[in-house]
Amino acid sequence: LAARAQADGDDILFTSSDGATKLSHEIEKYTSSTGALIAWVNVPSLSSASNTVLYMYYGDAAVSSQQDASGVWDSNYKAVYHLKEDPAVAGANGIIDSTSNANHGTDINTVGTVTGQIDGSLNFTGAGYVEAPNSTSLNISGTATTISFWASVIDNGNDSVLVEKALAGPTAYQYAVEFDGNNANTFDFYFRASDNTMPAFSMLPTAGVLQYSVFTYDGANVRGYLNGALAFTTANTNSI
Repeated sequence: LAARAQADGDDILFTSSDGATKLSHEIEKYTSSTGALIAWVNVPSLSSASNTVLYMYYGDAAVSSQQDASGVWDSNYKAVYHLKEDPAVAGANGIIDSTSNANHGTDINTVGTVTGQIDGSLNFTGAGYVEAPNSTSLNISGTATTISFWASVIDNGNDSVLVEKALAGPTAYQYAVEFDGNNANTFDFYFRASDNTMPAFSMLPTAGVLQYSVFTYDGANVRGYLNGALAFTTANTNSI
């Protein structure tokens, strides 16, 4: 790749085992000097019985970008944030949503970028967060909703909001995920119920360790998972 691919990786593409059926992909990071590549590829199916063969092509100096970021994430994905954008130079679109919904987030007082699980990540402080837009595509579904993220936290005595969905500006939101450093050092999932209360659902991460955290809501119960293990199941008695 370092010797033959375009400097920005535009000529890189992926196909299925027939070598012709192009697969949608998104490059999260490409370093031309070393050929280091991090890419997301939409693979239609994986066999449990045999190897699934993919091909990667590159080396065409004249071709335009072969990426199809929105094609990687199907309609079940409402927003995908890689958090690789440096807020100081991110431009008008802010924190980029890779889906076709274009739910680009707004950086609010985060402190630059840090090393993340996959590529970049934002450095959240007590005052920093990403505000997702007030888009109907981000409304919580009554049947199935999942919010997942990689994060490493430290107890700094602050509440650090990771992402919130705007309702009427930065001081009001429909739901939010935060780290509660003021109280029990928990990951909290809040949503604004129909009676305007804000029920909180919590799980306890390990400080200083990158962890994969997931909150799900199925219309009746909220569940939390840390690194694939169920942390809690709580019935939701508040209508959304």
